[in-house]
Amino acid sequence: MKMKSSLSLLEQTQGLPKDFLEHFFDLPLAVRIEQDGKFLGDGRVVLSRNNTLQLLEMSEFHDSKLSAADRQRWTDYLSQPRPLGECTASCDNGLVAMHYSLESSQLSLVTRGAEVNPEEVRYHQLPEGGSHGLVLRNQLNVFGGSGTDTNGRYSVDAQGSIGNWTTVGNYQVDRSTYEGAETRQSIQSLYGQREHENQFVRAGFFQPNFQGVARQPSAPGAVPSTIVGLMLGTSDILAIDSASPSIYPVYVTANRQGTVEIYRNGSLIYTQPVEPGLQLIDTRRLPGGIYEVEVRLVEDGNVTSSETELINKPAHWSNAQERWRYSSFVGQQRNLLNSYSTDDANELAVGGVVNYLAHPRAVLGAMVQQVGKERSVGGSLNWHASDSANLYANVFHSSEYGMGLDVQAIRNYATGSIMFNHSLNWQNADKYLKTQAGPQQNSAIALNHRLDDINSLTARASYSNGVTNGVGLDLSFNRRSKLLGSNASWRTSVFDRPATASSGNQRNRGVDVTLTMALGGEGRRYNVGAGTRTGSTGGRDQYVNAGVSQDLQGGLFSSVNGNVSSDRYGVGLNGAASFDTDLVRGDVFAQRSSLEGGLSGGVNL
Repeated sequence: MKMKSSLSLLEQTQGLPKDFLEHFFDLPLAVRIEQDGKFLGDGRVVLSRNNTLQLLEMSEFHDSKLSAADRQRWTDYLSQPRPLGECTASCDNGLVAMHYSLESSQLSLVTRGAEVNPEEVRYHQLPEGGSHGLVLRNQLNVFGGSGTDTNGRYSVDAQGSIGNWTTVGNYQVDRSTYEGAETRQSIQSLYGQREHENQFVRAGFFQPNFQGVARQPSAPGAVPSTIVGLMLGTSDILAIDSASPSIYPVYVTANRQGTVEIYRNGSLIYTQPVEPGLQLIDTRRLPGGIYEVEVRLVEDGNVTSSETELINKPAHWSNAQERWRYSSFVGQQRNLLNSYSTDDANELAVGGVVNYLAHPRAVLGAMVQQVGKERSVGGSLNWHASDSANLYANVFHSSEYGMGLDVQAIRNYATGSIMFNHSLNWQNADKYLKTQAGPQQNSAIALNHRLDDINSLTARASYSNGVTNGVGLDLSFNRRSKLLGSNASWRTSVFDRPATASSGNQRNRGVDVTLTMALGGEGRRYNVGAGTRTGSTGGRDQYVNAGVSQDLQGGLFSSVNGNVSSDRYGVGLNGAASFDTDLVRGDVFAQRSSLEGGLSGGVNL
């Protein structure tokens, strides 16, 4: 809610006789107190010249329809001097603003519930006779290339209605080099769900996904794949996914032109081509919710890094009248047309998550679940400390994998932002990434700072042990200017990153300079760049590149881009196109590596 700015006490007293002011400030005054336009009580307050107010007592409240608990909360809160105007700190009781009117001798308290109508219908009514119908959604993600096996996934989701029950089914086929290059199939869900006001019940064959909670504490292990059972929880079925990015950005640092693959629960859900350097992943394309993904960086057909990241796209929840949300399940692990290997079939699976809205900006979470003999517990805090500061903390324990921790924080300020994340979890053995089972630690701090209207600075420092080991440093200086009468952007980067296979298992150190210009038609951009880095054999590698991108309207494609690069190994090419029609939405890309001319490409539909 946007508050109209109000006059301060000094502004209201301008022009009044000096004798009056001596009896106005720092002396008890009788006032009428209202909360959101409703009479709270009469009382005595003290006003000060620094625009603060302190409540001495609340005396008369017989005509108030607000509760004694409301009066006590405000009496306690206003017992200390509080600033008038818009509330920016210590905003207890949902306070948005506080205003004193000299003309009416009235104190007005405005809270987040000011526009909430308790009699307002908050839920859609289901049709008396129910409904019948079916909606199908297909999704295809494929990535492959010369000298490598093709990875991908095809899934079909069916959602229908029979009476007042929603029926859901999902079938998927996938193939992954990192899972033995086998083609696997499975039915992930086949169940019915009935929605009630703020509640749901589900029965059938499904993956427990803790629907209905805003924050799910994570824990390693003990995650049942599919069960036959029952699920109950709170429901906000009208909430839909939006094309919003994750609260906490996801970065990768590529040494060479490559591809990022994002896996959720072992299945590929998104791929994106990346250029050398520090690059932001487009999380707007990912599903809504709060969940973990595995981010793999593929360069020249080899996986050079793999990290677990948290996607944070929660549904909005700030209704203090509904502080509790929960989701629970019980059932037996079963497989249906499932070629995935599992050792836990027929094991009992039970679990639950509880969220508590401790404050409109703070959500507490707790989770416990048991699958067979393995038990996991976890707790979390999701705190939007202010419009410019967010903190997420998660701690968990598994009977098989031990303790773990995940902390993420972001702070925005007038000229930039700073982000910190730290995680400690369990890493499973992987023969393709040549890693052994054991604890894995990742820490990073990133700074984005605008020096002035045309210059900005980006810096990131990271530490990891796992697939990559050591400290990484990235520093970029960006400058906007005019060149040949067109807008231009310069970026100069220096970096020192841990050793990977694409840098010959040597630390990757180098410099990159890139120029991007808007020339020609509307929506067209050109870029050229040059730099030096550690090559795939460990020696120095100088390179140059050039590219063009074009936004399109009115046709099949919404944008296209292409790039050519040259280094000590040869010439590399890549191109990509995005499209969005009534029937299909997605993107395609293709690459030619300068190293031995390997071809690769991918599609997301």
